Amino acid sequence: MELMELEWPLIIFTFFMCLAGGIFGMQGFLILRGKGAKMQIPSLIVSFIAFVIGGIGVFTHLQHWERMFNGFGHVTSPITHEVIGVAVFFVVMVVYFLFMRRDKNGVAPKWAAVLAIIVGVGLPILAGRSYSMAADPVWNTPIMLIFYLFDTVMMGALVILIIAKATKCEEVVSDGLIVFVIAAACRFVVILIYALYIWLLGDTYSEVGYYFDPAMPDTPMKDSMAYAHSLYAGDLSGIFYGLVIVLGSLIPLLIGIFMMLRNNERFQKMLATPRAAITWVSIALLCTAAGGVLWRCIQYWVCIKIFPFFTA
Repeated sequence: MELMELEWPLIIFTFFMCLAGGIFGMQGFLILRGKGAKMQIPSLIVSFIAFVIGGIGVFTHLQHWERMFNGFGHVTSPITHEVIGVAVFFVVMVVYFLFMRRDKNGVAPKWAAVLAIIVGVGLPILAGRSYSMAADPVWNTPIMLIFYLFDTVMMGALVILIIAKATKCEEVVSDGLIVFVIAAACRFVVILIYALYIWLLGDTYSEVGYYFDPAMPDTPMKDSMAYAHSLYAGDLSGIFYGLVIVLGSLIPLLIGIFMMLRNNERFQKMLATPRAAITWVSIALLCTAAGGVLWRCIQYWVCIKIFPFFTA
């Protein structure tokens, strides 16, 4: 089975937009809870760095990046929404910082925290929606956007936990762990549902003996069933089960659950020192990141464009 070429700039873009949005949104959530005031600056810095890396990633995908502004002439375009979302995210981050600095206690106002949550969740969804296209059934599903949502919250909670331990802001650890475990469980379920959806797509393609692709006239017709079924019992099953499910989903979820078992002395050794806690949370974050990136790769590997089936 010949796999589709990966678009690494777009993978980097969606990954780091989820990371940036998750950190910023989680910080806003903590402020609404009346916690995490002294870790605001580190959170903003890390979120902004992730935001910049994601922005650089998407720019490297475009040979003429300046042409994307032509999209503003068609405001209904998902790519236009993506650009607007990036701009709004940056503005809200600046506003959050300015009003935080103006406050005598150095705490951002609640309305700014609400805006942080909205743009933190909204930007990754807008980034994912720009890749939802009718020509590619694997991407043209709201399940992809739900995956981005929980991936955002899960990674954001993990980074917030690391920052909390590094800044000795222990008051947010309990909230961070709860959000992380819930998001990790939901993300795990969503990936399974998404994989099942891809499996079922094999029957949606028309059975055509031959087609002519003007872009690749010498390329034989792809076996849609082989692509759609490659996750559960095919060429990609090893990556799917071993790396996406076990490494990228179950291991981080189990680490989060174990860290919540406060009455168990063995598991509480994981939180005995800031270094130990940061180590375990970092392991969970690395596993989550690896699983998230590989799942994005799988979304490319299994996608089959449907336009050839309607080409005369």
